[in-house]
Amino acid sequence: YEEQAEEISNTPYREGMLDIRNSIEWVYTKYIPGKVDKFRMTTKFTYSDLQFLLHQRGFAKRVLLFDALAWQNVTGKCTSTLTYLSEAAGLTRLSLTRVRKQLEESGILSVTYGKAHRTEDGFCRDHSVCRVSLPQEAAALPADAQLKPFTEFNPMDLKNDFWRIYFHALFDLADRSKIMPYLCKRERDRLAALEKAGDAE
Repeated sequence: YEEQAEEISNTPYREGMLDIRNSIEWVYTKYIPGKVDKFRMTTKFTYSDLQFLLHQRGFAKRVLLFDALAWQNVTGKCTSTLTYLSEAAGLTRLSLTRVRKQLEESGILSVTYGKAHRTEDGFCRDHSVCRVSLPQEAAALPADAQLKPFTEFNPMDLKNDFWRIYFHALFDLADRSKIMPYLCKRERDRLAALEKAGDAE
């Protein structure tokens, strides 16, 4: 990476290193079972992130923002595709598209859309890059709700365990009884399904 000519790549060093590390982890995850732990990445989801999330009304909105914050906190940006998020969280791509547009229009989400370019096999599109802006807002939870300032997890695990990680992050940061009144019906349904399966904490 360091020997690349600047006219070929103008990606900042930190972002370049993160991209390389993520690529290596993806290869190990997909093709070399048992070796992925060497390359695990960890994101910090903070109590401030939780407060911000609970201020947002809407099931799809919270799903999209949780994923975006998880990746942004470790790489500085989120490049998850809506198809990926749809499959991971069980929402339709259309609902996520509408919500992303709403968040963009409200200034909460900054989206740099990928550009289409031609390859030998046809057209492909670069991933869109999303960044979340956390405005200073009144606390959603009461002052005595906080259990710890942040929780950690590997954002790559969201693909297969989105809802387990989602609820673990929420309940790891704040008292469950204080959070429950802020959950919408669809979130409660997902939580009930996890608890029925014996996977929720």
